[in-house]
Amino acid sequence: MAWADRVKAAPAELRSEFERRNDGKLPANWNKAIAAARAEFIASGKEMATRSASGVVLDHLAAAIPELLGGSADLTPSNNTKAKGMIEIRPNEYNGTTCTTACANTAWLPP
Repeated sequence: MAWADRVKAAPAELRSEFERRNDGKLPANWNKAIAAARAEFIASGKEMATRSASGVVLDHLAAAIPELLGGSADLTPSNNTKAKGMIEIRPNEYNGTTCTTACANTAWLPP
């Protein structure tokens, strides 16, 4: 298979990252993102709405797990499902990491 040859020929770091993701394994120390979010909550000492807290956790997880995808169409702004640094998937542009209204409305339409 041509793709398998490309993987074998890839630099070691890229090959290792591809294999990790393809094997369904999470990055080393990904769980530190949860601990960092928890520490942030404790340090703030403030009460927080569930949607806001979820957004903070998602920000930490998205930074730790580069293959993380997310989205919730037109509810994205109100439920904080677009983490910092996520790039919106758009029609005919599939290099993003989150799907909002534009993606959800056109993802299944032929070009």
